[in-house]
Amino acid sequence: MTGKKRMPALPEGYEGMAENVDAILQAFVAAGSETAPCHVENSLSNFLLGPDGAVLVVDFDRAANSDPLSDLGSLCNEFCRTDDDLSQAVEIYAGQVSKDVLARVKLHMILSAFCWGLWGKISQAMTGRNEIEFFKYGENQFIRCAWLLSHWDAWQLIREI
Repeated sequence: MTGKKRMPALPEGYEGMAENVDAILQAFVAAGSETAPCHVENSLSNFLLGPDGAVLVVDFDRAANSDPLSDLGSLCNEFCRTDDDLSQAVEIYAGQVSKDVLARVKLHMILSAFCWGLWGKISQAMTGRNEIEFFKYGENQFIRCAWLLSHWDAWQLIREI
């Protein structure tokens, strides 16, 4: 390599994912939301179990004011694998499962998977080393984003927020 960094190939279906993400972002702007301090980086490695079983959250370098449901969506993207998992997380957070909150969380899950997929690809390109972990993480997140979009009707979710 001559010092130039190359962007790894984008995944199959990237354009469709990007179009959905753009529509979701526009819908969130139009719908508006309250903001609150959020962690913003809810990867599994940022959660630790304390000695008494309490969950500890670490690594606040990306913290920012945002829609609190964005943190829940990111968290659910990492931890929830079934609709029951997702409903349980929403109920724990909000006290009940409402259609609009569930829709927002699902849309934030899609955004999270897409954004972290891009982060993995860009990190792969920017490192001077052959960092397979960035590549794998980015690929896994894009696969997750495509899977979420194939299982949920993003346009219907947008109408529900």
